[in-house]
Amino acid sequence: MDNYKIKTKKAIIFVIICFLIETHYSTNSSSECIKTSQEKISINSGNIVWPLFSLTDYKQERSLLRKIWRKDFDEMELLFNENVKVYIASVDLCGNKYKEIIAYFIHPAYCGSHGCTLLIYKWVNRKFSLIDPPLLSFIDIDIEGNQRNFGVLTITQRECKDIVVNNTKRKWDGYKYTLEDK
Repeated sequence: MDNYKIKTKKAIIFVIICFLIETHYSTNSSSECIKTSQEKISINSGNIVWPLFSLTDYKQERSLLRKIWRKDFDEMELLFNENVKVYIASVDLCGNKYKEIIAYFIHPAYCGSHGCTLLIYKWVNRKFSLIDPPLLSFIDIDIEGNQRNFGVLTITQRECKDIVVNNTKRKWDGYKYTLEDK
């Protein structure tokens, strides 16, 4: 019985932390979206590549993510009695011949009113490193992996290519993807 109480308390604390993080990021991103409405991108633009996402491909990347997130995934899957779905795309965002991992988590613990967790792992010093902050987004992925909510701009003047998330351009600032202040 005590083990059940401990797990329940952990789950409640985790949900509260997720809520606080989501509230923080959603508050910041909504104000930034107002400032950068000129940065909206037409999804018909020929300068955007829309990577395919997969629930089964990218076995090495999937194994790495499962290893990194194992404890959290195990706890959330036990708590919600539902497996975490991890969609993965792999794209060379930085032109260094190493493909970054784009991971999209679908699960009640990783989704909220502003979308689900989208993570980008960049190849740095011979290992993958998470680019902060995580993005919350809605990515509508069909059965074949096609989507039009996460895109990579083909032309860039920076170290890494800019991206489009839910029709909003995010620029690489040297460390992470941010909305450009005007």
